[in-house]
Amino acid sequence: MYTTLLAPASAETCSCGTRHRSWFTAARCRWKGALWISGNPPRHGPCWATVSRCRHPGHRGPQVTVMLHPTLSRAEDALEIIRRIGCGGWCSRDHELIEMRAER
Repeated sequence: MYTTLLAPASAETCSCGTRHRSWFTAARCRWKGALWISGNPPRHGPCWATVSRCRHPGHRGPQVTVMLHPTLSRAEDALEIIRRIGCGGWCSRDHELIEMRAER
């Protein structure tokens, strides 16, 4: 089970008014203040994000980490590992798989 998030691709305009040229910059816009975002699938292909909202020691404010994947199977594998062993810190098992699609 996953959530679908409409996100801009290369030539689309985001709700923030910016044209993002990569999935990484779209994710950075969507999850402002994330502790970190990793990965950058090809901009003309699909993008899946695994998102953790667990607390991390020594950090205040938003406790979000994001990994971007080019395929659903890679994202599901990553999410399974996160769910099985935890994401580190004070894992509260608040993890989600999100499909990022270009707005049409």
